[in-house]
Order: sequence, then structure tokens, then C-alpha cells
Amino acid sequence: MAGCAVAWQAHFRGLDTLLIDRQDRDSSSRVAAGLVTPITGGRAAASWKWDDYYSLADVFYRRVERMTGSFFWNVAPAIKVFETTAESDLYHARWMNSEVMSSAFQPRIRPVSGASCLKGLHTPFEACEMLPSARLDTENYLRSTHEYFERQDAIRFMNLDCEAELDCRSESIAVRSLGLQATSAILCQGVAARENLFFKNLPLHPARGDVLQIESKSLRIDQVVHGQGWIVPTGGNRFLVGATYNRSELSSDCSDLNLHALHARDELIQRWEALVQGSFAAMDHRVVGQRAAVRPASYDRHPLIGQHETFDRLYCMNGLGSKGSLMAPGLASTVLDAIHGAPIPSCLDWKRRR
Repeated sequence: MAGCAVAWQAHFRGLDTLLIDRQDRDSSSRVAAGLVTPITGGRAAASWKWDDYYSLADVFYRRVERMTGSFFWNVAPAIKVFETTAESDLYHARWMNSEVMSSAFQPRIRPVSGASCLKGLHTPFEACEMLPSARLDTENYLRSTHEYFERQDAIRFMNLDCEAELDCRSESIAVRSLGLQATSAILCQGVAARENLFFKNLPLHPARGDVLQIESKSLRIDQVVHGQGWIVPTGGNRFLVGATYNRSELSSDCSDLNLHALHARDELIQRWEALVQGSFAAMDHRVVGQRAAVRPASYDRHPLIGQHETFDRLYCMNGLGSKGSLMAPGLASTVLDAIHGAPIPSCLDWKRRR
């Protein structure tokens, strides 16, 4: 997500760009459900800097769709199922009002417009719709991006050994095996950044996330549902259910030999059953897949971007955690601005912890 956003934003600016990707099937970008949600957490707070990042993301993904001829950015209200009366009261008090909105992207909720959209869901404390919400089909977006840059001869699929391949000691950066000289390089490696010397000191606080794919012929919903976890309809009577948050297991192994994977599976099935309790879907379902990836989260849940301490032409963009779909387009612009001399906000600079 980070690397593709940088490549697109650089391309939009007319910069000569080369995207290098190792095509890791189990990267957090490919496993992610791509949810873009305005209100999160137990405090019913707006996602951090929501108005700024959402407005940029909406324009960005629509533009990429036009350029690739693909569809992967789905803007639609998401259903929020309340778990308690107190939670319902908090959401209504904070986000349902008649005041004039400060922007078209300001988070808000509204009553569910029709009971049919809740059919099959367990809503003892009622539900609402959250706006504006969206979902990025990350697999389709990444595939479309790669195909576009392949046509431009601007992508290489390889597992780049940064320590061996990058020469950062001059006024440009050389990629030895490609015979390439670049004015700047931006490493968007997620948790793999810990495997090379350049940004091994990034204050990452990674966490594994598991997602189930469930098939159910009885559940009929076409909106993303949030409650105890989330449910995402993907067509063909199939749904994604997620996601767990595990800091003690940092692998993507989903085999039956991995106790963390088994525990995650049980937890996600319980979340499914809690959201569809009392309906046929509580019994009529089967698990058809499980995937896991390690999110590149940071210690304070804010992104980690900025310039290398020694090599002025080397930058990083990392630490997007579970907000990659929302924040990547805006952060990519910030990094490119920094390359051309703009200061990086202190709340984003990867060195802020020091």
C-alpha cells in the first residue's frame, strides 16, 4: 500500500519512477480487508486526521481507477451494530446532530434506512450507518497498479537486498544489480524494514492479524458490518470476518499446527456468531479460508516517515498499521514534498520518539 501510493503520487507529478516489489503473498497489504472507517474504537472517536486523509484518498483512488480502467474503491455507508446501550448513546450523542457540517467528509451517523439491510444480523441494541465509509479491494488495486507500471516499464519484481544493492554514499542512490541511478529512494517495507541496517531502528510495534473467509448461503448483506469485529461481503455467498490483533505471534502461518492460528480461527468464528446470533447464518456457515499477516504498526499508532539519519537521499514510509488504505495516498505526498525540501510534521517523523 505504501509503495504503490508513493509510485502513483510520483507518477502524477511527472517524476521518473521505478517501483520494486517482491510480491509477498502474505504481506499485510494483500491480506488487509481495505476498510476505511470514519469512527473507530471504544471512545467512538474519529479516525486520526480523518477529513484530511479521506478527502485525499477519495480523489486518489478515483484517479487511479480512471487510469487503470479498474474498479476497486467502493464508497458506501458501513453498518455499526451497537454492543451496549451505553455505546449506542455515545455514538448518537457525538455523531448524530443537525449542525452544519464543517466539510463533506466529516464523520456522521444516521439511522438505518431500512430493516432489510439488517436481516440476519443480531442487533439487540440497534444499529446505525456510518458515513462516509469506503472499502478498497486491495488485491485488485495492487494488481491493477502493477499492470499499469509494467506497461510503463517502471516496475521490477525482485526481492531487493537493500544492504547489498543500495549505494547511498554519493549525491544519488545506485541500485547495483539494475545499473540504476536515482536521485532519491523511499523504502516502504513494512515489518521487513527490520531486516536491513538502513531503518532497523524504526520504532515498529508489529501485530499479527488473522482474517477468515466464510461461506454462508443464508446471510444477505451487501454492506460492511462493524460490531464485535467486522464482516465484509465479497460476493458469491462469501464474507471476510476479522480481524485479530496478536503481538506475541509474528508469522503468517495459518496451519493447524500453529496454535495461534487455531485460537484466531475460534475467536473469529465467535465474532461471526455474535453478529448473526439467532439467524440461520449462525449455523449455516463454513470456513473456506484463513489468512494472516503482520501489520507494521507503530508504538503510538501514528505513521513513521522521514529521512535517514546519515544518507540524505534515503527516506522511509512505514508504520501505517491498520490504516494503510486511508492514509497511504496522503502520506506519500508528504514524503515526496519532504524530498523537495518541505518539513515533515513532527507527529509523523519516524525519529520523534528520540
